[in-house]
Amino acid sequence: MGREALAPGRNRENDRVRVRCYRIARGLGKPSNVLGKMIDDGNSAVREYGLGEFDGQPDIVRNDYGLLEKNIIINVGLPRVTHLSELPSEPWVGRDYAYQIPAYYWALRAMIKKKALT
Repeated sequence: MGREALAPGRNRENDRVRVRCYRIARGLGKPSNVLGKMIDDGNSAVREYGLGEFDGQPDIVRNDYGLLEKNIIINVGLPRVTHLSELPSEPWVGRDYAYQIPAYYWALRAMIKKKALT
């Protein structure tokens, strides 16, 4: 499967994340303000915890931006919960939070790297 075959789905997921950023941004003014705040907060957290570079790690982003309510991130670290299978060791899965689908992580990561919503 070539990159061309993946592009339509990726673009659709990028658009979903972008639309959700716009909706979340209503309280902060411009959507770019939300992304900027997320990048600033994420960079502070990775420096504090010595995690290298911020690229949208789910346990750092957590629910600070309404992502849990929008079903972009889910809580996988609830106490007394038995998982039906082992969670994968992938960048979109953290200890306590995970992105609902990997495309959300990759779309947000691309926006963080470019420091832009487009």
